[in-house]
Amino acid sequence: MYNDELIESSKIKWQSFLKGDDDAYAWLYSRYVQQLYQYGCRFTTDTEMVKDCVQDVFVNVVGGVKVGETGADLALLLAG
Repeated sequence: MYNDELIESSKIKWQSFLKGDDDAYAWLYSRYVQQLYQYGCRFTTDTEMVKDCVQDVFVNVVGGVKVGETGADLALLLAG
């Protein structure tokens, strides 16, 4: 389980990212990319597909934020 400090840090980074902070996005990516990859590998042995899906998650987050479509708090979704 995640500790409160990680969840709080993730929330802060998410809010910073929403304000245009690319370093916050890089932090979120580096913190959660491996976790998402491992999660995806539970469903398939096709590691290239998992990598593509994880990349799509992050690309879609950026695209959604840029056009104002991202309503969910990604930090909470990932950390929860």
